Amino acid sequence: MARIKYADPAKLTPEIKDYFARMESHGAVIGNVWKMAANSPSTVIPLLMLGNALLTKTKLDPKLREIAILRTASILKCAYQTRSHTMFGKEVGVTDEQLASIGDWRNSAAFNETERALLSFVDEVVRDARATDQTFHELAKFMNDQMMTELVTLLGFYGTIARILLVLEVDLDDKPRTSSTQITGRPRK
Repeated sequence: MARIKYADPAKLTPEIKDYFARMESHGAVIGNVWKMAANSPSTVIPLLMLGNALLTKTKLDPKLREIAILRTASILKCAYQTRSHTMFGKEVGVTDEQLASIGDWRNSAAFNETERALLSFVDEVVRDARATDQTFHELAKFMNDQMMTELVTLLGFYGTIARILLVLEVDLDDKPRTSSTQITGRPRK
C-alpha cells in the first residue's frame, strides 16, 4: 500500500487532466507511478515529457535502452520498473535468457560485447553516479557522444522514477500492460 495518497483525479490541474486525457486518447493507461507523481503538479508533465522523449526519440538502440533500464531496476530492486520494462524489452528483442540473467549478467553468456560494456557502465553509474575512464571508453567504442549523453540521461531518469516508486511505495498497477502503446500512447521504436 502506498505511503501517501495518489493524486485525486478531481483535484488535478486542468493542464494535468488535459495531458492525461491526451495520453489516454492515444491508447495509454495512466499508471500508478503517474497518479503518484501528479501530487507534484509542477513536475509531473515535465517528467512525462522527458520519459516519452527517452523512450521514443533517442538514437539509442532500443534493445540497449531496455537492457539499461532493466539493469537499473534490478540494481535498485524496483519491481514496478522490472514489470513494465520486461514487456518493453521483449518487444525490442531482449531474450528470455537475458531477462533471467540481468541480475547476474557477469556470469551469463547471454550478452554480447556491446551489451556487456553497457551493463558495466550501468552498474557503475547507477551505484556510484560516475564511471571509470576504462568503463566509459569501453562503451564509447560502440556509442557516439549523443548516445552516451542520452544513456546518462536515461539512467538518471529511471533512477529518479525508481525513487518515487520505492520511497512512496507505489503499488503495482492492477493489470500489467501488454504493449508499449498502453504506457507511452504510441508504439516504441
